[in-house]
Amino acid sequence: MAKTHQEIVDYYNATESDYRLFLAGEAGGLHFGFWPRGVWTLPKAILRENEELARRAKIVTSDFVLDAGCGIGGSSHYLAREIGCRTVGITLVPHQAEEARRRARKQRISKRCQFLVGDYLRTPFAASTFDVVWGIESVCYALNKLDFFREAFRVLKPGGRLIIADALTPRPTRTLIEDFMVRTWVGCWGVEQVDSVSHFLASARRAGFENVVAEDVTDLIVPTVQRQFALSIPGVPTSILLEMVGLRNRLQTWNAVGAFTGYVSLLRGDWGYYIVTASKPA
Repeated sequence: MAKTHQEIVDYYNATESDYRLFLAGEAGGLHFGFWPRGVWTLPKAILRENEELARRAKIVTSDFVLDAGCGIGGSSHYLAREIGCRTVGITLVPHQAEEARRRARKQRISKRCQFLVGDYLRTPFAASTFDVVWGIESVCYALNKLDFFREAFRVLKPGGRLIIADALTPRPTRTLIEDFMVRTWVGCWGVEQVDSVSHFLASARRAGFENVVAEDVTDLIVPTVQRQFALSIPGVPTSILLEMVGLRNRLQTWNAVGAFTGYVSLLRGDWGYYIVTASKPA
């Protein structure tokens, strides 16, 4: 389970080919995506999630957005391309930042998109720099969620907005089996722990945010979890065999195991997927 920045970087370096093959696609996202009626492919689902979060955060052309944990930049690209706002993406993983820059150049939006290698818990930005802080499936990597919320609060302008989409657990305490299932799932994907909804929101409020709200949108991400599960059934034994002959690595095998355990844990109700919104007092 990832406990240090280097372990997170190592995880994404080791599993890069898996994400490129199964998740990133034309949308440039490493996310579950949203599957409302009429969405039939994962790239479209990822774009739909970007669209929905941008709508909820009320992002406009004049906004400056921090994409905290940007991956290969798909959300930043979407915001710059479709809305025309300025974005800065920050990631711990150097090859992700370079890929994000390459995709921005290809889409001719480099003037509105900047990508940095760094820690979103300790950013180089001055206080009150951004109108929006955006995090899709990235805040889960913060060992102490309060640290994330405090830094987001610091860099936001008065009246600035925060929007997060991530996995959380519905209950503040978990049984031993619930804790085992969740830790097994996210541990395979380089995450130390999943926070509960109540603790997550309490951390945001403690950092100073107001209008803190979480909405359960688990139904919108189920098709991706099912897809990952279906791929994991042949994928886990195949990955084990390929690892034995040196064609895959241990983290890739655990990545496949995570696709299996994530679905089982979701069916049990051990976790859900939430949109969290908040604002900094004006």
